[in-house]
Amino acid sequence: MNLIIFHYHFLRGGVRSAITGSIRALGAAGLLENIRLHIMSGSPDDLDSFVKSLEVPVSGVTVDRRMGYRSEPWEDEKSFRDDCFKVARAILSLAKGEPTVFWIHNVTLGKNPLVTASWYRAAEISFKEKLPAAFLYHIHDFAECGRLENLLRLKLCWKNGGLDDFYPPFPNVSYAVLNRSDAGRLEASGIPSERVFWLPNVVTTRPGSPKPEGKAFERVYDALDAYAESRGYRHLKGSPYFLMPVRLIRRKNVLEGILLSMLYDDPRNVLITLDATSEQERPYAECIKNLVRESGLPVVIGFGDELVGKHFPFEHLFGISECVLTTSLLEGFGFAFLEGLLKGCPILGRNLPFITDDFVPMGFPAQVLYETFPVPVEKDERERHAASAEKLGVFIGKTFGLERDRISRFLQRVREVYSDEAVDFGALDLSAQLRVVRSARDVSIRRDIARLNGFPRHPAGGGTNFLHKVEESLGPNAHARRLYNAISLTINPDNRDIPSVNISRRVLADFLDPVYFRPLFGGWNIKS
Repeated sequence: MNLIIFHYHFLRGGVRSAITGSIRALGAAGLLENIRLHIMSGSPDDLDSFVKSLEVPVSGVTVDRRMGYRSEPWEDEKSFRDDCFKVARAILSLAKGEPTVFWIHNVTLGKNPLVTASWYRAAEISFKEKLPAAFLYHIHDFAECGRLENLLRLKLCWKNGGLDDFYPPFPNVSYAVLNRSDAGRLEASGIPSERVFWLPNVVTTRPGSPKPEGKAFERVYDALDAYAESRGYRHLKGSPYFLMPVRLIRRKNVLEGILLSMLYDDPRNVLITLDATSEQERPYAECIKNLVRESGLPVVIGFGDELVGKHFPFEHLFGISECVLTTSLLEGFGFAFLEGLLKGCPILGRNLPFITDDFVPMGFPAQVLYETFPVPVEKDERERHAASAEKLGVFIGKTFGLERDRISRFLQRVREVYSDEAVDFGALDLSAQLRVVRSARDVSIRRDIARLNGFPRHPAGGGTNFLHKVEESLGPNAHARRLYNAISLTINPDNRDIPSVNISRRVLADFLDPVYFRPLFGGWNIKS
């Protein structure tokens, strides 16, 4: 059997790491013996290093530049459909008429409408022509989950029109998702449960990170101190560290972590390991960096690429830190919740139950985390946010054809979020977040925020036998079994029903909530 893996690119990052871990797990479990592996990408960049990193034989590599990222719309529907048919046929030609599973990643995300439509068309052709090809859609991220720009790219991919449904309903198509919440969402949208697979990322567990002592600690401290001084950041000698091992992007909501650190009587250093790299995120990142510099807050940003692996190992950051601080508003799998605990470093911050509910049976300490972080907000600010959210809801309903009662529920939720004098910090846009953090330099305001949120709080570690339970549930062996089962049932489906509903519309309706659509992510400036 052929197993053909597709992603837009194989640059270093989350999806590449997840695929690498999956293939290595299959190989180690001996489950690739009768499988010919082929890699397909829209970009040649870093492709050679990715193939080498798999540590298993690869029979072929295909690069089709039509399947990389693209934002520009097509001239008209005919030119788009013509391109779509050509790409779909090129995809199917890779199977050479042999039994094949196309394991395809994030093709519904809206990074290129041609990719979304071509895989849909390939699945449809394969089903109607009874070809021995099946498709495992691996969804790491949903366009419908607050990513309005991506949704509009799909909906308006040619002048005056675009795609209506992104999820092929045919029995030769299955879906893999990273958490059980998303699995339930797809099943509720109309996809038969037999064709939806919970496939969390593989997790490798190791003993906790020892705290560096003596000269080892001095090396970490000296390197951070020199970096901070050279970049205009403040680094407090002898103060504890709150570690945020994340990139400085909007969904990580790092200003909340900075504000949280200000609520302790004894000052904490906040370490944010990676700066933003994408053009889309750089304006946000520059605002955060400017704030911490002008305010003299003890926050050091973006040192990871320069220091980690050169001046000290990554593990030493966990060893010196009081806790890992997580304030993310959106996650796919949620490794951010596990990473510190697996290295023996406690956790503190915001809980995302739709992610962490999968980890609680393993001993994840969800009870020490909060689900909202209320802060005082002036009435005019709250009214501004509510008005923008209401315009957004009406616009989404009209543009994507959602039912009126679903829009009404969204508007009711918006009113609930912004009705009280204290609003969740994560429900504020960047300008409002910046104002709150600046105001918190006043000790009386800090005390009000601390009182509202029950701070200061103590971080917590994983429960009894946490590492063993994580290994048992999420380790390479468990992952290999889940993935192999998904591949096997995709090529030989038990359920051949074809849902007669618009799956995309139902998925969007399910995600349409202020928990997922947040002003910090952008797209709220809807004109009346």
